[in-house]
Amino acid sequence: VRDHEDLFRLAPGIQYNKAEGDSAVITIRGIGTSTTAGNFVQSTAGIYIEDVPFNDPYIFRSAPDLAPFDLQRVEVLRGPQGVLFGSSSMGGAVRYLFNRPTARSTEFSALATVSATRDGGTNHAEHVMANLPLGETGAVRFVLYNRDNAGVVDNTQLGLKDTNRLRQTGGR
Repeated sequence: VRDHEDLFRLAPGIQYNKAEGDSAVITIRGIGTSTTAGNFVQSTAGIYIEDVPFNDPYIFRSAPDLAPFDLQRVEVLRGPQGVLFGSSSMGGAVRYLFNRPTARSTEFSALATVSATRDGGTNHAEHVMANLPLGETGAVRFVLYNRDNAGVVDNTQLGLKDTNRLRQTGGR
């Protein structure tokens, strides 16, 4: 599993529809929305990073694309989840939960991938994690990543190549 698109292919009852740029819509159990009024509707799938909502209450345009490296788990909660997660979870909710720092041991992990896209170019991703105990009761966990996926879509009107190229760099 390299990204959330791969992840949702493995989960039954969930559909991931990717659009241009960072736009994406997650539908759980077929409960979705459609509108001709500029897409000013709430999502029917609540998205949470830990316990922080990622949903916009007025318009839904994108889903987070968290690298699965160092995720503890992703929970897909089917059915109405309004009691726990509010009005943007009529079809269900998706929760991303990260591994927590542990004071028990020093840990290091790294992952690197290289691939190619036909008519695009070379893709690569690098991920690094370090867990460092700070005495018996505290710890710090660092996760850094860099991802570059070559694009294949060209905009001939503007003369732009590989307009769907993805570049992500970050950490936590």
